[in-house]
Amino acid sequence: MLEEEIVVKAIDLDVRVVKAKDSETETEKLIIEFTPFLRSRVARYSARYDEYQRDTLFSTAMLAFHEAILNFNIEMGRFLPYAERVIRSRIIDNIREMNRKEGNTIPLFEDNDELNSAESPAIREISMRKYEADLRQEMLA
Repeated sequence: MLEEEIVVKAIDLDVRVVKAKDSETETEKLIIEFTPFLRSRVARYSARYDEYQRDTLFSTAMLAFHEAILNFNIEMGRFLPYAERVIRSRIIDNIREMNRKEGNTIPLFEDNDELNSAESPAIREISMRKYEADLRQEMLA
């Protein structure tokens, strides 16, 4: 029963988004309704930024959500996963731009991503090999 309700809500959302394409009022309602969702997407990336930068990222997320509404094609899949991809992409682009202006770099993966994590077995193995090679070089010198 719960799965059926989730599917119905997803379909209802998809239909609402299609209707919102032609209605500014409906678009605004969706943006307001999904503000907590947008904040949660921004929170994934904004922990190390000041309030001004977090606000900039939130604005980026809102604009990306609006863009997702306007460009959504119901025949291509569900809205929410599509919107999430658009939002993530725009936020990352914005962070890269902010870091470029500051002369910093940004990792390609999120901190909790296995490929970027110090807990990743592959990263741990590579680190250990590098450490052992450096240690051998130091002992030979």
